Amino acid sequence: MHFAGFWRRIAAEVIDEIVIVVPIAFYYVLYTFFRSLPAAAVGAFSVKAIGILFLVLFPVIVIWPIFYFVFFDGRTGATWGKRVMNLKVVIREQPNRDGVGYVRAAVRLALAAVIRNLMNVGFLWMLIEPEGRTLHDLTVGTIVVHDPEGRFPVFDPEKLPRTAKHVAWFVVLIILSALPLLGLLVPAQQ
Repeated sequence: MHFAGFWRRIAAEVIDEIVIVVPIAFYYVLYTFFRSLPAAAVGAFSVKAIGILFLVLFPVIVIWPIFYFVFFDGRTGATWGKRVMNLKVVIREQPNRDGVGYVRAAVRLALAAVIRNLMNVGFLWMLIEPEGRTLHDLTVGTIVVHDPEGRFPVFDPEKLPRTAKHVAWFVVLIILSALPLLGLLVPAQQ
């Protein structure tokens, strides 16, 4: 088992932060643009749509990062950043298992968030720990490993849900996220 190095983990974290920030920045730019328009230019209906956009935007900003880390680390052990850097989070006692489980991933994320607020002491811990584990890895029993041969595929179609229920929920979420934007595009009626 090859332990992940400090700089490789930092690079994966930077990629993950970009993946998280881009959708949030997109919504924020749209919201700011339409919010800055004078009320006479957008009309009463569109002012309400801006409010609805904000109500949809806030949960997206809060839920998206949590979903991203818990889903990918829990299901496959690798977020997009980790996959690009050929890293994977595994349970130390079960390194061949896919993913660490959703509960363990959620606890790991919560601990990582607390540790970040303590001046990254938990992340710097990996510099002195022999296996390169952070405090949140030590607490939940995980370890981040590096596969130099790249056996962790960036896209594995076998891991995708294939049921009609999953597809239906995906379509519903896309439609719901587009509704506020559609309201902004409809001209206000006098």
